[in-house]
Amino acid sequence: MLIPHFAATFCRARAGGISFLLATTLLPAVPLHAQAAPQPRPSFIQWQPDKLVNGSPVLFQVTTSPKVQSVSASWFGHNLNFFRPTTRNSWYALAGVPVETSPGRHDLAITQSLNGGNSSVTIVSIKIASAAYPKITIQVAKQFTEPDPEQLRGIAADKDARAAVPVSVA
Repeated sequence: MLIPHFAATFCRARAGGISFLLATTLLPAVPLHAQAAPQPRPSFIQWQPDKLVNGSPVLFQVTTSPKVQSVSASWFGHNLNFFRPTTRNSWYALAGVPVETSPGRHDLAITQSLNGGNSSVTIVSIKIASAAYPKITIQVAKQFTEPDPEQLRGIAADKDARAAVPVSVA
């Protein structure tokens, strides 16, 4: 099956002083189940902040057809469950970009569950840039890293109490 490729038009918009990126056309989609009727796909996907870097939090917003009952996604191997605050067709999920992420394009796989049990998947490739995080050295007083004699006695008592409890394996 050939996957249609749609040109994506991106524009910057300002809402409440926060910039975000808006995809204004359909992006490539891979349906899970072949159907005669066209699959509803997000009419647009947005995220904030508009420039994602390793370690960034990110808020995704997906606007869908009214026929969509739930939205979920896979992002860096983690499942995202979108929520809809009202009966509108906008769904939201809060996620993050792992700090270990290398710069480049990374996929967000969005799954929409429809009435009747059918579903569709849309893959969106999102650019992740690199952020330089400073390395700092801190010094912590020994009272916070080395237990005093009274604390050591408490630790020993806790170990003895745990050792006295019989362990059974069913």
